[in-house]
Amino acid sequence: MRKLLIAAVVVSLIGGTAAYAGTTSLVGRKIQSEVSVNLDGKEIGSGFVVDGTTYAPLRLIAESTGLSVGYKKGETKGEVSLTNVETENEIDVAGLTKERRSLSIRAEFLTSAIADCERMIERHTESIKIADDQSVDFFVEGLAQVTEERAGYVSELAQVNARIAEIDEILDQQ
Repeated sequence: MRKLLIAAVVVSLIGGTAAYAGTTSLVGRKIQSEVSVNLDGKEIGSGFVVDGTTYAPLRLIAESTGLSVGYKKGETKGEVSLTNVETENEIDVAGLTKERRSLSIRAEFLTSAIADCERMIERHTESIKIADDQSVDFFVEGLAQVTEERAGYVSELAQVNARIAEIDEILDQQ
């Protein structure tokens, strides 16, 4: 609520200043007084008053109140934009939950595939022990392929589990 109120004050200052500045130049005008800009009782900067209008550093005020300030230069006039930083950094809980569900399904598949590979490795190992000289090469080649396939599944499962842990940490902070 406090940020909303401060944002409204800043926007009204900008609006009033922009309207005033659009009709009258400050060149040659006398500064009537200096003002301190305070946030929660602490001075964060200074401004000045000209013809009853207070001018203060917009970026300093906005960033101090949690707003992000952008400026885009135009052909005839520029544009200042204020964005709530909290909104910019909002987390897509639904999207992360959906991603986590998909990753969990993938992790189950990979775990099952690893178990299947381990059974195949056992079978190939047993076959090598009892195979004749002509068949050994076939089973050794099969063993190498299954071992490589298992290693790929193990690597991918580690990545999936790491991402699941990241998502859990993000969601736990909510």
